[in-house]
Amino acid sequence: MLRFAAKRIPRPPPARMLRKSSSSSAPPPPPGYVADPTAPPMLRYQASLPPLPVPELADTCAKYLESVEPLLTPAALARTQAAVADFLASPLAAELQRRLLIRAADPDTPNWLSEWWNSAAYMGYRDPVVVFVSYFFVHVDDRLRRTPAARAASLLAALLPFRRLVETGELTPDAVRGAPLCMASLKWLFHAARHPQKPEDTATKYDPATHNHAVVLRKNRFFVLPLAGPDGTELSAAQFEAQVARIIDAAGEGVATAPAVGALTGDNRDLWADNREALLRASPSGKNAAALEAIDSAMIVLVLDDSKPVTREDISWATWVGNGRNRWYDKHQLYSPFCLKYISCLFPAPSFWSILHYAQIPAGPPFLVFRFWRVPHAAPRYVAQG
Repeated sequence: MLRFAAKRIPRPPPARMLRKSSSSSAPPPPPGYVADPTAPPMLRYQASLPPLPVPELADTCAKYLESVEPLLTPAALARTQAAVADFLASPLAAELQRRLLIRAADPDTPNWLSEWWNSAAYMGYRDPVVVFVSYFFVHVDDRLRRTPAARAASLLAALLPFRRLVETGELTPDAVRGAPLCMASLKWLFHAARHPQKPEDTATKYDPATHNHAVVLRKNRFFVLPLAGPDGTELSAAQFEAQVARIIDAAGEGVATAPAVGALTGDNRDLWADNREALLRASPSGKNAAALEAIDSAMIVLVLDDSKPVTREDISWATWVGNGRNRWYDKHQLYSPFCLKYISCLFPAPSFWSILHYAQIPAGPPFLVFRFWRVPHAAPRYVAQG
């Protein structure tokens, strides 16, 4: 169940973030952790991380029985317990455990489980991303920014300094009781996308220097929003607000009339893989390929909906699924309904999200540089329109 904060979290001082760069002073790590001088600060302790232990075979069998017990009748549970006991006593079980220990000891295998887990639980899983492998959270209410454009703009502006820390590797490694954690998964936080493939999906990381934009979804239409001006200066919160307001105006009022191409990303992964290939084949000129790359390579997808959720259940469903059309489930999404209380984030599969307090970004005059494409192809007729 979604939990909301009981009281409003105080806003931090201007231009400060909860997370700091690695140049800040930090306590030394526990014994056994050695900083790698050749690695960026965020990954400096990766080589010192302890390996994932292989559980004892008896513990694995006991955990399996504990997991299936709520799902079985007493008779089925008794049969399962007998089968597990026979397996545990067999030479096959001992051989499989021996091979697992050999895999775990292989220096070329940093984690004996991660490859199998990513494949079986996520990338090879064929059911739709939403709701089977996605999750979401909701931000606390922002009582200072009372329009959808202002609220969305403040989050976009606040993401930029955190993105810079992640992409440059200057972010301080997270730690639990002083022990650094693995930070490698943060590379997939920005400018990354999941791609439908058979028999297993793939993921692509794009260069933020050459794909310095976000994508805004409004009434099933895709708008590319550059994150910096022609001189390379990042847009301010005020400039983002002007951009988002212009996108809202450009998308028009009333019911969405653009084909809901984003709904394809919520389908079975094999069906979405077929449909994505159909979109590419339908545009020999490469316009569809360019449009898809613009979406996939964006820092993040900002979703602007007409919904006005009231209850916790309303905001949960709106964030997690929405109407299934004005979405792109292969990307991390910021969801902003057309009410003033909620803004939330949806993730297509587990990834690392560090806590972020929003900096107050200096406001400047509006600077309009957004653009969007009309991309004709077979039904539905276009991926993005302008």
